[in-house]
Amino acid sequence: MNRVLPDSPAQRHRLENAVTWAYAIATIAALLLWFSRRVFAVHAHVSWAEAIFWTLNIPAAASLVSVVGLFLLTVGLLYRKRLALWMVIVMQIIGGLWAAADAVLILLSNEPKTLDRPNEQLLLLIASVVIAVIAVPVLLSLRSGFPSRIPRGSWTGALGTLLIGLVLATAATQVLLMIWPGSSGNAWQQTVTVLMRAIGASPPLSWDVHVAHLVPQIASFIMVIAIIAATVIFLRSTRSDAQWNPTSALLAAKMIAENGDQDSLSYFNTRSDKLLHFSADGKAAVAYRTIAGVCLASSDPLGDPHSWPQAITSWQDESRRYGSIPAVLSCSEAGARAYNKVLGYGILQLGDEAILTQERFRLDSTTMTEVRRAVKRARRDGLSVRIAHCGDLDPAELAEINAAAEKWRDGDERGFSMALGRFGDPADWRVVVATVHDANAKMVALQSFVPWGRHGLSLDLMRRSPDAPNGTNEFLTAELMKWCDDHGVDRVSLNFAFFRQVFASAEDVAAPTYRKVNSQLLSLLDRFWQIRSLYQANAKYNPQWTPRYVALANPLTIFHVAIACLMAEGFLKIPFTPAPKPGALAFNAEQLAELKQIDTSPPPGAELDVKASDQTRQRLTHLAALEAAGRPGYPVGHQDAIWLSSAQPDLQTASPGSTATAEHRLAGRIRRIRNHGGVCFADLTDRHAGFQLLLDAEELGRGELHEFSRLVDSGDIIEATGRLGISRNGTQSLLVSNWTM
Repeated sequence: MNRVLPDSPAQRHRLENAVTWAYAIATIAALLLWFSRRVFAVHAHVSWAEAIFWTLNIPAAASLVSVVGLFLLTVGLLYRKRLALWMVIVMQIIGGLWAAADAVLILLSNEPKTLDRPNEQLLLLIASVVIAVIAVPVLLSLRSGFPSRIPRGSWTGALGTLLIGLVLATAATQVLLMIWPGSSGNAWQQTVTVLMRAIGASPPLSWDVHVAHLVPQIASFIMVIAIIAATVIFLRSTRSDAQWNPTSALLAAKMIAENGDQDSLSYFNTRSDKLLHFSADGKAAVAYRTIAGVCLASSDPLGDPHSWPQAITSWQDESRRYGSIPAVLSCSEAGARAYNKVLGYGILQLGDEAILTQERFRLDSTTMTEVRRAVKRARRDGLSVRIAHCGDLDPAELAEINAAAEKWRDGDERGFSMALGRFGDPADWRVVVATVHDANAKMVALQSFVPWGRHGLSLDLMRRSPDAPNGTNEFLTAELMKWCDDHGVDRVSLNFAFFRQVFASAEDVAAPTYRKVNSQLLSLLDRFWQIRSLYQANAKYNPQWTPRYVALANPLTIFHVAIACLMAEGFLKIPFTPAPKPGALAFNAEQLAELKQIDTSPPPGAELDVKASDQTRQRLTHLAALEAAGRPGYPVGHQDAIWLSSAQPDLQTASPGSTATAEHRLAGRIRRIRNHGGVCFADLTDRHAGFQLLLDAEELGRGELHEFSRLVDSGDIIEATGRLGISRNGTQSLLVSNWTM
């Protein structure tokens, strides 16, 4: 049976999505058919759309029951419910058997039933049978892709909800029939007629009953609400019993210590409200949290990239088993490629992360004029910055900083993928805290940064007093980058700018109108979520923009995933559904000691020798030979030495005969050496200048000449002392009397 399916997980995933898409399209078609017949009074015995879907054994019809039923089945397929797949299989079997029986009847009677020509209907029926024969084994092979079971107690809850909905619809029907004019006939038959029409059925023709047109519509609406509520109960996700535990947290810390340089957000995956799903070999893990029925993974997987596929596949299987929709928030390009390659996930760019580097952050550059002025203004105001690791601060200082952060917080705490959610935890001793103080030593702003591997930082907290002078944040950032330069930190990740590409493309003078309109529409949300303000606040630092992505298992889940992402990041609050808040990591003293050992241990391979290239090994050999010959490999230079590029104009105008007694000391790089035994020629270069060196054994001595030809190589920088002269072929040369590496 498994031979029906492709071997690749990504191809299997696409085939599973195709089944869901078929029922999603059928739902839309049924809705349009129902809407056209109800609103525009468009009637047809069997429409071409219905014929197509019935041929595919999908019961799409112009009734509200069909619309709701197909919609709920689509939702069940999105949640990968095994029951939803079985319903699809049953409909294929029933559809195939029904089509086969209908085809036999047509062949026996040769009378058309629904279409004008029996041959057309016969072809459709045969196609329906063929589709069922092919689809059933394929669908059976997809069972492993729909592992979600119905939670315990769902049957009782769903049936109870349906019963309540039916009672309410019946009661509402009774009341409406009594107060609504135009109804006639037996009271019991009136009620049954309304309920039958509400589900798209027709009462017996023998009943002489008339009811107002809107009464069945109202009853239908009540029943639809009941069906939806019952389905929500029936299809709700179950939760894993997994909880944060120190053993998993220490494994994650080890992965971050070994591979944390890959992702600036990796340290944020140590939040206590995130669970970890490990690969089979224990070398990689996916950090996630289930929220609103979405199993939301955060950033890239942790650990060895070679083990990412195992962790990704296993994590998706886990989410499917509990009936959750898998999705990924804020992954990098490497993570997005992994999810796309392994599982065929769709990728959407969410925005860009601003990363400051020592190469780009230059206060003296024209692109940072605004920042430079703000820094000067802050210095004039007497501001100063203190920067330290949390592990170097005493508890009183940490408490003071934490109190200031709470005091200056505007609204509820936000963040999921780029926020740690805790401060001052003993496990976070490597977190860097920068505070700004005024002339009276009063704290007016603070920022905290979590480690990004061993040579980077990622912004976590950013707080500022309402009384802080203008330019405070710019001054803090400039001082931080100076501190980073002194402490071997070459990258600092700042805030995340949502939809940055929209704003950046709209700033182009030749930007089309639709891009400018998109930028203006997003700017309207700035008063609520500071989308544009964050982009502008980061852009002035001339950062390197690194894209971040959202990965979706199925494009149909985009709305659901968007709600879950907004809830996770704190932008959307759902009543009566409080989000879990991350707290301190419950490490004991022994575990904290182990964590510190992990953080301070050298990365794997650091103790191994670096594999040198052939050229490097050759130069190291020359260095050893120089030192063995008593010549320093890195001697102190002479102040009177002149670089060749500066001296060449004088050399070209000088006459060798008139300057025979004058010595010149030139510095440059050896380009080429030609050894002719007793005489050696070397081309000395510096920038675009070039000059010939002539080393004669009679002038230097054979031992000195031999050392030059043996120890000096192309690319070496030397100082050569000598007089000007002319070689035998008439080339002006420096007759070398002494040389130094």
